[in-house]
Amino acid sequence: LQAFKSVTMRDIATEANLSLALLTYHFGSKVELLHAVFEHRESYIADRLAALEQAKKDKKNPKALEAIVTAFVQLRAHPDSEHFMRLVARQVMGGGEEAQAILHQHFDPLARAFIDAIHELMPKSDRGRVAACYIFALGSLLNSTVDDRLEKLSDSAISTDHPELLEPLLVTFITAGIRSAMALPNAKRPSK
Repeated sequence: LQAFKSVTMRDIATEANLSLALLTYHFGSKVELLHAVFEHRESYIADRLAALEQAKKDKKNPKALEAIVTAFVQLRAHPDSEHFMRLVARQVMGGGEEAQAILHQHFDPLARAFIDAIHELMPKSDRGRVAACYIFALGSLLNSTVDDRLEKLSDSAISTDHPELLEPLLVTFITAGIRSAMALPNAKRPSK
């Protein structure tokens, strides 16, 4: 996948084996096409929010944080999610203003829901620290999807052909990171 800015509608039409006229008739501009892709994937976001609501039901469960994090990483295991997750990662890492606006529209409510859930589970935690943990977790999730070096670096001990096998490892890694970050003493903000 190329960066959003560098791909033209003609490139997309060629790759999809469509005429440019047909593509622009149905989707208009490249930004409108990107909107359509994210709107088509709204069910993935709804599924994650439903899983989050289920995970939040039992706050006294000692594995409540794991349940929240599991709901967070679920998108990775959806069928046909690899290409969509790569698109999301590319947009997060530098898709430009228009692409960022689309991400904010579709993903910020989801991000806030997960931040709220963790903050409610750990009410003494600093919301800023929880938000930072969310961003770090998102980086781990997206990188585990787009970086194809895992199989090579593990000398084939882990196969990227089975992303569902990585989920428990990813959940454990993110959960431990959140718990460790919340255990740190609060840092004083530098004065201006």
